[in-house]
Amino acid sequence: MFELLYKKMSKAEEFENRERVYSIYDRVSKEIEAGEKDSGVWAKAFSDSKGDATATELLYMKLMVERYVKEASEASKEDALKMDMNLEKKRIISDQAFVVISVVVPVVFFIVMVSLFS
Repeated sequence: MFELLYKKMSKAEEFENRERVYSIYDRVSKEIEAGEKDSGVWAKAFSDSKGDATATELLYMKLMVERYVKEASEASKEDALKMDMNLEKKRIISDQAFVVISVVVPVVFFIVMVSLFS
């Protein structure tokens, strides 16, 4: 039962990742059309393509997509790390609140009881 659910989630994630990559290809394509090129990446693509204009553009697109995918992946890792850190902070605060309550409440109760019976 869980295997089927996992496969469905996995396929959904795969689809989502593929759509992100297509979106990045679209971004790079628009950058090329607008004449916005990273000169260092373009020079590498030109060099590796031995001056062939079409091959240069294709390789440039591939290199830029790889760059943007890696940047997105790193950003996702950073976001996940921040979430983990926030959860840990909340857990620590919750633990501290429990300790305070478990110590303060009995002390206050004791003080109230002593003041009532004295």
